[in-house]
Amino acid sequence: LKPEYIYTTYSGTLYNLTLENQKDLNINHVNFIFGDILRLEEVFQKIPKSLGIKKFYQFESKNIFVSSIDFSAKRSRGCDLKDSVEIDNYGFKKIKNEDYLRISSLMNPEFLITLTEENRTQTNGMKSLKRNISKTKRFLEETIEYKKKNNSSFEILASWQGSYSNKLREENLKSILEHKDDIRGIVVHGLFLPPVFDQISKEDEVENKIAENKPDLTDLKKSYIENARYLLDENSLLYVAGIGEPTQVLETYLFGANMFESSFPFIISKKGFAWDFNVNIWTQFTNNLVNASINTSYEEVKIKINQNKNRGSKMINLNLVEFEKNVLPINQSCSCYTCQNFSVSYIHHLLNQHEMT
Repeated sequence: LKPEYIYTTYSGTLYNLTLENQKDLNINHVNFIFGDILRLEEVFQKIPKSLGIKKFYQFESKNIFVSSIDFSAKRSRGCDLKDSVEIDNYGFKKIKNEDYLRISSLMNPEFLITLTEENRTQTNGMKSLKRNISKTKRFLEETIEYKKKNNSSFEILASWQGSYSNKLREENLKSILEHKDDIRGIVVHGLFLPPVFDQISKEDEVENKIAENKPDLTDLKKSYIENARYLLDENSLLYVAGIGEPTQVLETYLFGANMFESSFPFIISKKGFAWDFNVNIWTQFTNNLVNASINTSYEEVKIKINQNKNRGSKMINLNLVEFEKNVLPINQSCSCYTCQNFSVSYIHHLLNQHEMT
């Protein structure tokens, strides 16, 4: 399937993207973090039906997704209650799945990602992970029941947890596939986060400790995604959650994923960085990778990625004092709105005075 990209919103806005400068980006899918919806619940209830959420946000032509996980900031966390997770709403608040479903439905989303929580990576992370998987399975069943009972129009994307534990990944995937006819696809969580503490050595009975015999996490990602793609229907969505760093997207697309979260532009801009890259070089690089994946082993593809991932691109830290008097645009040959209208020194000033909008 053709790859699709989802741009995560922040309180309903496409960060650093005005209506004017998002025109050429072909943004068809937008993701609302549930913590933001929770904060605006009273506002949504007062929006007249004649206006609607999409018109309110000027997203008429876009598909709306809702998720409890925000990869740029910790917006959800686990709790010991079996029927709840904690969601950031000016401080963490325990939320039951029934509240998640009811409030998310106010958005009238096209896709609802089933409720789940962020995993801990400390020494008690394995206990948290097992509890999370148990909750995630329960929340999927409740979401399917809620949709049928309320005749909801949203399509369900099932959260798939397990970090890098083969045993827990397999267990969670098996429970999801029992409901394959009721879901539109799967959202893979946790592949771009640190492994939960000591899970590989203890849970999968690897003879040596992680420190002595650390598995290749890229190969584990490959096996998880390829297995899920094999077991899913051909047209099912396989959505990789994460920041959407370009080489990560390329890798997981080659494994069989076809939908990707695109928080990467938000995260680097929020930190005051610009990513300057040559579109032609990256287009050729992408085409070469796709062709290589068809005709060669993945080991050779991985070598190509490592050799070429920084070609024709550079990350620029606009916070640095060296840019204080630079009156040139970020890229003199770029025709984008920013490069055509603002100098590096002006952007540096906005960042340092905390005036960036």
